[in-house]
Amino acid sequence: MDIRRSLGLLALPLVLLAALGVLFATGALRFGAAPADAHFAGDGHDHGAEHDDEDGHDHSAHAGGDDGEVPLDRLGSVACDHGVPAVDCGGCRFEVGVVKLEPEVEKALIRGGTAERREVVRPLRLNGRVETDRSRVVDVASPAPGRILSVEVDLGAAVMTGDLLAVIRSGEFGQAKASFLEALAAAEVAREESGRSAAVATALEELVSGLAARAESPGEGRALPAGGPVGEWRGKLVGAASRLRMLRLRHERETELEARGISARAEREEARQEMETAEAEYEALLEEVRLSLGIDRLKADHARKLAEVSLLAAEQALKVFGLAPDEIADLRAGKLPEEFSRLEIRAPRDGVVTARAASVGRTVTPEESLFTVAGLSTLWVWCDLYERDLPEVVEALSETGPLPAHVRAAVARGASIEGTLDLLGSEVDPRTRTVKARVVVSAHDGRLRPGMFVSVTVEIPAGRQALLVPRDAVLTDEGQSFVFFRWRGDLWVRRAVEVRDGGGDRVEVTGEIPEGAVVAAGGAFVLKSDVLREKMGAG
Repeated sequence: MDIRRSLGLLALPLVLLAALGVLFATGALRFGAAPADAHFAGDGHDHGAEHDDEDGHDHSAHAGGDDGEVPLDRLGSVACDHGVPAVDCGGCRFEVGVVKLEPEVEKALIRGGTAERREVVRPLRLNGRVETDRSRVVDVASPAPGRILSVEVDLGAAVMTGDLLAVIRSGEFGQAKASFLEALAAAEVAREESGRSAAVATALEELVSGLAARAESPGEGRALPAGGPVGEWRGKLVGAASRLRMLRLRHERETELEARGISARAEREEARQEMETAEAEYEALLEEVRLSLGIDRLKADHARKLAEVSLLAAEQALKVFGLAPDEIADLRAGKLPEEFSRLEIRAPRDGVVTARAASVGRTVTPEESLFTVAGLSTLWVWCDLYERDLPEVVEALSETGPLPAHVRAAVARGASIEGTLDLLGSEVDPRTRTVKARVVVSAHDGRLRPGMFVSVTVEIPAGRQALLVPRDAVLTDEGQSFVFFRWRGDLWVRRAVEVRDGGGDRVEVTGEIPEGAVVAAGGAFVLKSDVLREKMGAG
C-alpha cells in the first residue's frame, strides 16, 4: 500500500513534465534542457552528457544573489560551466531567469503589454446598475388619431432611422394631404396672377414711352407698341394721346397763321388753352392708370405671398405627419397615392425597440406612445457613491474632468469595459447615505444590457507617477512577485518586483524593470514554467 501511495505522489509531477515535454519535443519551445542527442541552435556545444542529474553540476553558481537574479548590466556576461554566456546556453539560461521563445510560440501564447510611467490612481470600487442613456431614448407616437392597420416590428428588434414600425389609417392625415393640394393650386394661381400684373405694368410703360415719343414728333405718325395686356386702359390712353396730339398740331398751325397775319390772336389762344387742357387730362389719366395698375400689382403680390405661406404651412403639416420629402415631391408632381389616409409610422433614430404598445386594430391618439426606441450604443451606469468618498471624487472631477472607470459584469466573464464617471447627483439618499454617480459606457460590444448589476472601479488620481504594468503581467512563486519582460530579440528575462495597486487594470511595480519594456501580460505561465523547471527536478 505504501509503495502504491508513493508511486501516486510521484505521478503528478511526471504528468506535468510530460505536458511540458510535448511543447519541448515539437521544437516550438527552444528553451530548457535538451534530450541527450539534441543540439540547440546557436549554442555551439552538446549538452547531452553535461546535464546528467548525477554529474554534480551546481546551477546555483550563476546566481547573482539570494534571489538568483543577475543585474541586467551583467546578465549577458555571466558564463555557465559550458564556457559560454549563460543566456546563450539552452540548458543553463533558465538558471539566470532567461527564457527563449520562438516567434510563432510568442504570437500564439503571449500577449504583450508595456511598462509605462503614468499617474498613479487610487481605485474606488462601486456597485451600479446599467440603464439606458435617456438622451438617446425616443417615444414614438402617432401624429394623428387613427386605427392601426399593421405592426411591422416586435419588441427587441433593432431598427434604423426611417424603418417602418406601423401603418395607421387616419382621416386627419388624408385631410392634410387634400389641404396641401388645395394650397398648391392656390399658390400656382396666385403666382400666375402676380406674373400677369407684372406683365401689365411692363406693357403700360412701353405704351407710355411710345405715346410720349409720338407726341414729341406729332408730324411723323410713329406707330405704337403692339398689343400688351394693358386691357381697357390702352384705348383710353391712346384716345387721350391722339386728342392731345391733334390739339398740339392745331396750336402749331394757329401760331404759324398768326405770325403770317392770317389768323387772329384769339384763335391761337383758344388753341393753346385746348391743348393745355388735353395735356392735363392726359397726365391725370396716366396717373390714374399707373395707380390702378400699381394697386392691382400689390394685391397680386400680396395674394401670392399669402398663398405661398399657406402652401408652406400645409407642407410642414405633412412633415409633422412623417411624410418624406420624396413623397411630398410626388404630390407636387401630381402623383397621388392610392389611399390618402394611409399613415406610416417610422423609426426616428437608430436603436432597439425597448417597449411596444401597438397592436393591430387598436384606435390611437397622438397622446399615446406606441413604441420606445433606445440607442444602446451608449449606456449609463448609475453607481452608489458613499458620502465619505464624495469630497475626493468632487475634487478629482473639478481638477481633471471626467474620471476613467472600469465596468465589470458577470456575463462579461471578468472582462473590463471602459467608461468615464462624469456626473454626480445633487442629493444624498437619507436611507443609504449615498450619492448617485453616473458612468458613461460607449464601446461595450453588447456585453451590457439595461437592468444589469455591475461592479465599477473608478480611478482617482493619487498625485504622483510610478512605473505601471498590466495587472496580469505580475506572477508569484513562494510569495515572491515577478514580471517577465523582453530583454533582447527572442529572450525574455524574469525580474522580481514589489507590487502596489495602481488602479484599474494596471499595478505599480518597483524593481529592475526598464521604462517602456514589453512585458508578458498574458500567457506568462509558459515563461514561468520554464524557469521553475529547476525546482521540479528538470535542471
